[in-house]
Parts: sequence; C-alpha cells; structure tokens
Amino acid sequence: MTPHRILMAVVAAVALAVAVPIGASASSHRSAVPEPHIIGLWPNDENFGGGGGYAVWNTGKVQALNGAPNYGSVSPPVTDIVGFASDPDSGGYWLIGANGHVYAEGTTCQDQTLVGPKVKPASGVVGAIYQRDDTNEGFTMVTALGGLYSYTCEFTY
Repeated sequence: MTPHRILMAVVAAVALAVAVPIGASASSHRSAVPEPHIIGLWPNDENFGGGGGYAVWNTGKVQALNGAPNYGSVSPPVTDIVGFASDPDSGGYWLIGANGHVYAEGTTCQDQTLVGPKVKPASGVVGAIYQRDDTNEGFTMVTALGGLYSYTCEFTY
C-alpha cells in the first residue's frame, strides 16, 4: 500500500469514528429535543441588594440563588433558551430563545414598552447582553453570525 493510500485510509477511519460514535447504530438515535441543562449563571443586580444570582436552564426555568428575587420561569417550558438579561430598575428579567423570542418575567420595563428592531432574528440567537445608558435600558441579542439586535425600554404614546 502506498503512503498516499495509507493516509487516505487513516483520514477515512478518523472521519468515520467522528461521525459514528462507538456503540451507535441507526436504531439508537436520540430525540432531537435537547436534555434540560443549565445554560449559565448570572449575578443578582446590586439594586436588589446584590446577594445571590440566577441559574438559568434551556427550558426557561430560573432558579434564584442565595436571596436573589425570583420572578418566575417560562411557562409552559420551552427547549431553546440561550440568554438572560435582568431589568434591575423594574424588578424582572428577560429570557431569550434561540429563535429570537423574548420571554419577560416580573415587571420588566416598568411603565415603558420593550421596543425591538424592525427586523428581528428568526433563528441563530446565541445569547444576550444587558444594555443601559442615561435614558434607556434593555438588552442586545447576539446571533451566531455576529448579528446584533437591540431591544430597549421606551415610553410609547
């Protein structure tokens, strides 16, 4: 066997090992629904005393830890939560779905309305970051391709 053919056989074997895990068969595939898991931990905002934080699950379950206020979880549960942003001025938080859906828990935006961009992501959202300036607060969604979609609390009349 030539060195080129040996190299090609090794590459094919490695590709097969990666594509088909040991013990896997066509009949043993798992469901496309992801198992429940924690997507991240966020600290409690200092406006609420600063103690504790939040464990957030992909199902939309929020666990308040060490005295952080709990404003609820997504109900009914979902499977695609990828981000979390708190609203420290109002007392609540937003959970962000991979499909761009926003779930508000608690009193988000207080006497204002959450206003998003004209074009919203339909998929590929990987997270969110809380944003605040002198006049507004909200968050920005981030997509896998680097797209940014800003949402702000604004007075609408």
